[in-house]
Formats: sequence, C-alpha cells, structure tokens
Amino acid sequence: MPSQLAVLISKSGVKAGILRNDLWSFKSLHYNSSREPEIKEELSVFFKDITNNEAEFDEYSFSYFSEKFTLIPNAIFEGNTAEEFFKFSFNELHNSNDIDYNRISELSLVNVFEMPLWIKSFFVIRFPRIVMQHELSYQLRGIFSGSTFKLKIHLTLFDSEFAMVVSKENNLLLANVYEFQNADDIIYLLSNCLNKMELGEQSGELILSDFAENHKEIIKNVLENSVKISHLQKLKITEAPNFPFENQKLCV
Repeated sequence: MPSQLAVLISKSGVKAGILRNDLWSFKSLHYNSSREPEIKEELSVFFKDITNNEAEFDEYSFSYFSEKFTLIPNAIFEGNTAEEFFKFSFNELHNSNDIDYNRISELSLVNVFEMPLWIKSFFVIRFPRIVMQHELSYQLRGIFSGSTFKLKIHLTLFDSEFAMVVSKENNLLLANVYEFQNADDIIYLLSNCLNKMELGEQSGELILSDFAENHKEIIKNVLENSVKISHLQKLKITEAPNFPFENQKLCV
C-alpha cells in the first residue's frame, strides 16, 4: 500500500495524517499565535519533526478549511472569473492572489474559495508534489465516490464552525458552513435545514467527525439529544473521525 502524508489546515491549527500499511496515525498543532510570521515558524517546527522522524512518503495531499467558499456550475465558469464569483458571493475581495478554485467533475461544479497565498507557498516549497484543495472539495469528491442514493448528512466540526453536506438520490442538496457554540446550536441548525428541504423525519444517516478533537462533550450531547427531536429520530448517527483524511486518500 502506498504511504501518504495528508494535511488538513484551518485558521487555528493543523492536523497531519500519516498513512502507512493502510493505517492512520495523527499529529496535531494548535497555533499559539494569530500572526503569520509566528504561525510559519510553528508550522516549520511541526513539519520538520514529521519529516525527520518519518521516511519519504509516496503521496502528499493538503486541504484548507475556510468558511468562504462558493460552488459554481461548471458550465458558466471560466478560470479568469473566479475573483468575480467570489466577490459577488461575499461582497469583498481582500487580495486576488488568495482566490483559488477546484473543479469537481463528479458534480459538474467549481469550488471557488479564499486561501492565503503564503499557506500555499509554504507547502509547495516543502512538498513540491503535494495535491492542494479546499476541504469541501475533498469532501464532495469523497462523498460522491460512494453511494449517495439514501439520505446522508456529513457534519465536520472545526473550532467554532461546522461544515454540513447533505446528499440524497445522487444529488447534492446542501454544502455550507455554520457557526456554533454548543450541541444545541448544531441540533437546531441541522433540524432547521432538514425541515426547509422537507427531509424532516426521513430515514437516513448522519456522520459526525471532529477535526479539532476538542468537541467530545459536544458530540456526546448531539448523540444523546438528537434522538429526542422528532425530525431527527430516524437518522442513524455514527462517528467517523478519519472522514476528512479518507477523502484525501481517494483524491491522490
């Protein structure tokens, strides 16, 4: 089996998945600073430790999570319009060099997103063969590489935000990011979204994963309290902690 270094980075930290012999091991870093120079130094030390203690990898992949992304039909997208679509979606454009996009051929969509240029430069310099995409691009490819006929809801928790992807009958129904503080926020937003899509009280599967690895109590409360909500009682809830990294394994 090929070995792989898979990296998932957010505004607050980084998690590295090391795949050898089809088994994952993980290392995490939560930034001590919010300033770019200090973050670069922390990342340098973090990845120096990994490269010094691990043999060369066959594959390298990277995903960046940010709440600012927008999905555009492939038929109306041209590469030079990425900045225009981003500005139209968010009514702002801080630096055109930070705008990037991924084509998602499985759904005939393009994901336009914001990612600081220095992050891309940091990883390309250290790992020239690395495959870089937005986290939701990996998720959508991973989800639609399998069965998507029955209702499936994927929730991935980050620090104060979670990504929700809803699919049914081989269609993408929702892909968005929401802020949360506790389990009640997650349950309310989930229930509200399903009701708006007229999917309340339907059988399906809810898959939970936690990038930050510091939401154990929140996930426990979601598991315990969601069964008390009539709209959610028919959902089979499972935890899939490696979900983001399994998606990266599929896309190299």
